[in-house]
Amino acid sequence: MKKLLLVAFIACSLMNLQSCANYGDDNVAPSGGGNNGGGNNGGGNNGGGNNGGGNNGGGNNGGGGNTTTANLPVKITTGDDIIEFKYNNDDRFTQITKKRKGSLYEKTDFEYSGDTLKFVKKLGVNESYTVDFNYSKDTVFITRNSSNKKYEEKYIIDNQGSLLEIKSYSTTFNRIFNNDSNGNIIFFNNNGHQANLKHDNKNGIFKNVKLPYWAKAYIAAYYIHSSINYNYSNNVVNVDYVSNAWNDEHFTYSYNKDNFPSQVYHSYSSSVAFQIEYSK
Repeated sequence: MKKLLLVAFIACSLMNLQSCANYGDDNVAPSGGGNNGGGNNGGGNNGGGNNGGGNNGGGNNGGGGNTTTANLPVKITTGDDIIEFKYNNDDRFTQITKKRKGSLYEKTDFEYSGDTLKFVKKLGVNESYTVDFNYSKDTVFITRNSSNKKYEEKYIIDNQGSLLEIKSYSTTFNRIFNNDSNGNIIFFNNNGHQANLKHDNKNGIFKNVKLPYWAKAYIAAYYIHSSINYNYSNNVVNVDYVSNAWNDEHFTYSYNKDNFPSQVYHSYSSSVAFQIEYSK
């Protein structure tokens, strides 16, 4: 089948630390399966935001408490799934939870040191793990630790915090990205599979989250949803694959009064793929 959503393909291209569509385990009650609207659960890619303390990490100093910033996504509904977000006073993710048919099946907590993302803990139905982040100049070293495995990869970034390259534990999963001046990914090469991306001129779903582009990329890929993994500064409208191995993809949006997407539609379906609620 030639059809493969940006969802699944880019999720796999960015998510090689875990198989596409894996969920965790450990103190989270299991619930029924099924796919999310617009594709399978899992991750996708790169994001925008502020660089905070340099290229790495993200946001401003401080933390704790709840943000009062408007237009931060607080709830995303897709199919039977509900994804909910908590933030600190610096508008950075502190927790992301996923529920399916009302039952919690995944919880992820984020910890920072000053301006820098340092630690992630995921508890889920099928797997649980922690992730450590270390930094050196233009490289973010990401290590995932589970009960019986350790995976390491490197994110190569520029001085704006945009993701340029992923060097994985296997060369099969190495990836290269090009970005525009707004921090949007406009091209990716995943082991020879290539695509060009076009964006709208509205506000991206995660634009107000104060994290650098690479960190939004990582978090969206692993802990949010792969169908909206490129919606950081602006929103993806077209994905044009260089080869004919996959059908091109098209996204349309309904926007709130501040020009943030409130609904997302995918070209493979006439129904709403995502319903998004924001902080006021």
